[in-house]
Amino acid sequence: MSPKNAIPKNNNIVLPMRTVTTLFLITFCTFFVKAQPIDIGITIGSMAYNGDLSPRSPFDMVQQIRPAFGVFGRTSFSNRLSAKLMLNFGSVDGSDARGAYPDRGYQFESSIFEANLTGELHLIRVRHSEESFTFPYIFAGIGMFRFNPKAEIDGRLVELQPLGTEGQGLPGYDAPYSLTQINFPMGVGVRFILNDHWSVSLEMGGRLLLTDYLDDVSDTRVRYRDIFENRGPIAARLSNPSLPGNEPLDVTYRRGSGARDWYYLGAIMVSYNFGEALRKAFRDPVPCYSKW
Repeated sequence: MSPKNAIPKNNNIVLPMRTVTTLFLITFCTFFVKAQPIDIGITIGSMAYNGDLSPRSPFDMVQQIRPAFGVFGRTSFSNRLSAKLMLNFGSVDGSDARGAYPDRGYQFESSIFEANLTGELHLIRVRHSEESFTFPYIFAGIGMFRFNPKAEIDGRLVELQPLGTEGQGLPGYDAPYSLTQINFPMGVGVRFILNDHWSVSLEMGGRLLLTDYLDDVSDTRVRYRDIFENRGPIAARLSNPSLPGNEPLDVTYRRGSGARDWYYLGAIMVSYNFGEALRKAFRDPVPCYSKW
């Protein structure tokens, strides 16, 4: 066996779900206690993926875009600084048939659910009383996301992570990667203040990931015989579709590069400003706390 000798990438950085839930609840409560204006809104947009199976041409890139939806709450701490809690759902996919290495035969698709907290720095002062104003902003923050890469084989979708297509879990290979991971949203937006209550934002951002397995493809050095004998022929075929798949060949290979994967979210965001009323409703008389 010739497993990867490089320092293993941290593809399993993830907080316990109870800890993450508690942090988000505390942050949510803090918004309504400390902040001033409160916007609640929805997002309609699209997701796209960037990684080992990215398309080559701009036309294929457009075809790769998938719909995304979400909800958010935004609050302002000053005239220039806001914060936003978001929940988004979408999907991504990729295929070597549209990429730079069509002979490899890799392909995947995955739904994505994300929750994140971002800070917004408005480059111009923001007031809801100023109608029809446009405010550019930049944002960055931290979040978590859930993914589950799948690939089609023999006419059915198969979950890739349990198969260990790069030997994950076998002696001499990395541990299985986690399907719940941390991400770091960042990007730019433009906000249009329509009147005292309504605003519309156009936002485009990327998610810096701590994993290279969004597409289940990384740069681990894999021995085909290890996958075939320990995970079975289906796992072996998905590990290297260019090989026959009916015998445990003694072949080693790298499936992709070690660069981190990304995904992107572009969205139209429509929100309604509730002002002080909602803040007071959350503030009094019931205290906001987490029992965890």
